[in-house]
Amino acid sequence: MLAFLLLCLVRGVKRWSQASLRGLTWNTRVDKQRLFPGEDFILTIHAENTTWLPIWLRIGIAADGPFQPVEHGASLTRESGLLWYQQVTLQWTFAAQRRGVYRIGLTSLRA
Repeated sequence: MLAFLLLCLVRGVKRWSQASLRGLTWNTRVDKQRLFPGEDFILTIHAENTTWLPIWLRIGIAADGPFQPVEHGASLTRESGLLWYQQVTLQWTFAAQRRGVYRIGLTSLRA
């Protein structure tokens, strides 16, 4: 009986995680397309839970190269919990260090 309950619990958790990810939408925006050295730009990530299942998120940014966070010691990884039909907006401010054409590193999302 205990093994049956444990098997049901494992299957329920697996289905919960699959169903909650289907209802997660997110997008990334940058407020400026062109910068001079020393100017700041804001990277915004907007995530929305469109299901009735709560979701835990961890969003990270790979910001190596010519971009440095404006706040010293600022974390490039943020966590948030979303309840049903809730949304969150996370922002990071970066400064351009030198001239050139650069791409912002990949953003990672774990749920």
